[in-house]
Order: sequence, then C-alpha cells, then structure tokens
Amino acid sequence: MSTTVAEPAKSRKWLKVLEGLIWILMGLFLLASPAAAVETIFKLMAVFLVALGFFLIAEIFIGGLDVGWGWLVAGGIFAILSGLLCLQNPMTAAFIAGTTLAMITAFSMIVLGIMLMASGHGILGAIAGIAVILLGIVLVFNPLETMMSLPTVAGILSLVAGGAIIIKGFTGPKAEAA
Repeated sequence: MSTTVAEPAKSRKWLKVLEGLIWILMGLFLLASPAAAVETIFKLMAVFLVALGFFLIAEIFIGGLDVGWGWLVAGGIFAILSGLLCLQNPMTAAFIAGTTLAMITAFSMIVLGIMLMASGHGILGAIAGIAVILLGIVLVFNPLETMMSLPTVAGILSLVAGGAIIIKGFTGPKAEAA
C-alpha cells in the first residue's frame, strides 16, 4: 500500500525536474543564439497559424457554428496568409511584432506613471510615477533595442524559472509512508 502512495509523489518530483531542465535548455538556447531562437519561435508560430486557418475553414463543413461562416472564412484566410508571411520571413515578422509590443508597453507605462503620480501616495508615488514615465519614454524612442533585448531577458528568466522548478521538484511535498 505504501508504494501506491509514494509512486505518484516520486513521479511528480521527476516530472518537475524534467520541466525545469526544459526551461533551462530553452534559456540557454535563447542566450546562446538569440536570433536563431527568435526565428525558430516565429517559424513555429507560422506553422500554427497556417494550421489554425485550415481548422477555422474546416469548421464551416462540420456544422453547429457558434459564429457566421463568413467570419470563419475570413479568420481562416487571414491566419493562413499571416502564417505564410511569417514562414517567408520570420525575422521581419519578429521585428514587426517586437516593435509593436514595445510601443504598446511604452505607452502603457507612460499612462501607468501618470496614474502613479496622481495616486495620492505622496513623494514615493511621484518618484515611482516619474521613473515609470521615463522608462516608457526610453521604450518609445528605442523600440528596436527593446525588441532585440527580449530574447536575452527571456533567456535569463527561463534559467531562473527552470532552476526554481527543479528546486521545487526536489523540495516539494514528500511521499507519506503508509
């Protein structure tokens, strides 16, 4: 009876260790070759978009639609075309997506900074607000540098996450002896 209780906990432990190792491998890949990592990610996304487009169009023939068939055709065609464009030039797609994300983040930070300054938290709120606004302004004027640093930041965070997951795997709940 004790083996039935201990086995699932032992399996979960090694699954967590394996998950952590996968995160670490991804982090090392992102740090060792950021451009290749970004290109690979966008190629995978492109394949996903093409497949999604075909699935959306196939839904028309299955029946029981939640939306009009025109939306499914439009969404399917858009997904297929987007995927094919990403496959054709994944680095251009990454640049456009990265720059767009940097701009959205920058303007969000500027608004957040204004909110922090107006929050009524005194001098600390004002200092935090000014810092966030300045960071947003840096992002507005340097979107390319921001986009280019994302693989490095993601690589470092992946290494940290992987290490934490491995530690959790070894220090997580212990199997109870029956």
